[in-house]
Amino acid sequence: MKRVVLMLALALVIPAFAMAADFTYSTNGFFSGPAGCTTNTCTIGTSTLTFTGTAGGPFSPGTDVSMGSFANVTAGSGGNFSGVSFTLNVVQTAPGPGNGSVVGTLQGTITSSSSNGTLQFVSSSALSTSINTGGTITIYTLDTTLSPGACSGIPNCISLGGPNQSAGVTAFVTQVPEPASIMLFGSGLTGLAGLVRRRIKK
Repeated sequence: MKRVVLMLALALVIPAFAMAADFTYSTNGFFSGPAGCTTNTCTIGTSTLTFTGTAGGPFSPGTDVSMGSFANVTAGSGGNFSGVSFTLNVVQTAPGPGNGSVVGTLQGTITSSSSNGTLQFVSSSALSTSINTGGTITIYTLDTTLSPGACSGIPNCISLGGPNQSAGVTAFVTQVPEPASIMLFGSGLTGLAGLVRRRIKK
């Protein structure tokens, strides 16, 4: 009976360790909206907002990583970026399907403070994207704590700084086993436990 209990415990514990894997990724982003917003650069009036992607790894899950940075170059009275759309792509190469890559996206809009020109990226949903590679789900969650004052009272908000400032974006990366894999692994061990139990009775 002790062996049966041990097997069932392993069915729950082993997948959590077996599925963890180092990850390698890169990021890119693009603006869309008014004329002047193309690819990773958006120019409105006398202001130009640029996103520069990054690449890194291999890293172990449970760590903070860079997602890239924004730079706001402004002259004169600047421009109003409110309503400009921005999409951040996370391209993960490991773990991945074979030698390929998988992509997760975060979408939102840029808001602009009329008082001081401070910019924010605000997502319509939680600031995280999940990448499923068939067995492992890697979750990238953007850090909203770096400049909470600029985003005070605004959910799912990342501050991008004011005129002639730059702002880095970071994410905390975790991994969880894909649910179907847990069920398959668990059912296999449960069946093995039943076989062991029948042999013990004989």
